[in-house]
Amino acid sequence: LIDFATSVELPVFTDMCKFEMACLFEYSTIPITPKIFLDFASTLEENWAMLNVGDWFRVDQPVAEAFLRKLLRIDPARVKAMTQSELDALIEEVASEVSAGRPPHKRREVVRALKARLTASEVEMDCAFQYCAQISKALLKGEYIFDSLNVKAPQAPSGPE
Repeated sequence: LIDFATSVELPVFTDMCKFEMACLFEYSTIPITPKIFLDFASTLEENWAMLNVGDWFRVDQPVAEAFLRKLLRIDPARVKAMTQSELDALIEEVASEVSAGRPPHKRREVVRALKARLTASEVEMDCAFQYCAQISKALLKGEYIFDSLNVKAPQAPSGPE
């Protein structure tokens, strides 16, 4: 919190944008769908290295690029309608390909990283972002530091039924 505390006269999280981005992309995992991943990364392979897409999922750059290439070979409507079991199979396939000849624990690391950050469920992704929005509102409450520190956390969404 020290990075975000600028004054006792202001709420602790004055630089909310910086705090939110740190929470979303450094301190926690917000799952996104393969379609959103592809939308953010673009279909232009030459942009992926510049965007460091591997960093987005805490995997090596070649792993993220291999996954994106696989997504590009699938019809866009199919990517959007992908089930969790299809996504899991795609993750396993990419992990096996990029980990060929490497120790088994490397493949497991790739699988774990991708499964933690990708979901086929738009509802699950939306619930995670809605909860983040509620947390943001709770953190912005107040006129001085003690209001900001007296956070009442919103109820976590129940997720997809």
